[in-house]
Amino acid sequence: MKLTFHPALLMLVGCIASCSTVAEKEAPAKLLPAAGLGINGVMILVKDLDSARNYYTSKLGFAMPRKFDKGLYSGTLSAYLSFADFSSLELVGIEDSAQASKDSGLTKTDSFIGAFVKEHEGARLYSISTSSVDTTGKWLRSQGFKTDTPQSGRVATEIPKGWDWDDGGPQWRNLAFNANNPPAELPSFMEISGLPYQEIQEEWTPYAWRKYYRVHPNGVVGMSYLQIVVSDLKEARKKFKQIGLLELAANDSTANFQIANGHQLHLIEPRLTAKPINKT
Repeated sequence: MKLTFHPALLMLVGCIASCSTVAEKEAPAKLLPAAGLGINGVMILVKDLDSARNYYTSKLGFAMPRKFDKGLYSGTLSAYLSFADFSSLELVGIEDSAQASKDSGLTKTDSFIGAFVKEHEGARLYSISTSSVDTTGKWLRSQGFKTDTPQSGRVATEIPKGWDWDDGGPQWRNLAFNANNPPAELPSFMEISGLPYQEIQEEWTPYAWRKYYRVHPNGVVGMSYLQIVVSDLKEARKKFKQIGLLELAANDSTANFQIANGHQLHLIEPRLTAKPINKT
């Protein structure tokens, strides 16, 4: 599945070969605590949410929701796809798409969304699953990172009937490095309220997960990895190790990191070869 992206942040979801060079041996990594279920979600910003949803349904074969939900950021709506491996793909548009170019409907805090959709469409944000935002935040600060105060909220406006882990309170808590203008290459960390993380990790199987999720006509059941284009691979590798992700393999232009649940992050630094100038 290939997406369209801003040059600063490019992600591909699928399967490719691993880097050929094994990562250099170094001291045992201090791994991120409160590990959740891998990739939580990828947020794709679009100019026209109706058009994007129709394309993903009719052309790409996803079973998209008929109604839009309230987006994570103020003044946005989203069409949310959840997969059986607990990852998700979310199409996000400004609530009044006709006003996207005017940055209408967004608070100052979320102005980066309006600025992005004026010029681009594509993946701008992604999140990693965590079983505890508080534990993850404490860990990141101990590693020298500055984080925002965790955000919380609901997506669904109605409380489900019957058994459900949604009790009507906040459905999610999210920890970001900078919610006002999120760094292009770094994730936020998402905790789903009431989700039995330990039970899922220990007892559930991929086959068991599928019966709880929408079946997509194209057969997609989850994500394998995200590929992220970075301008400085050496610096990006340093940051991801500092976060606590395990580096699996690396060479001079790529690096693969393990998250959880079989998911990976693949970093790549483009190598442009200058063409010779023809002198006449």
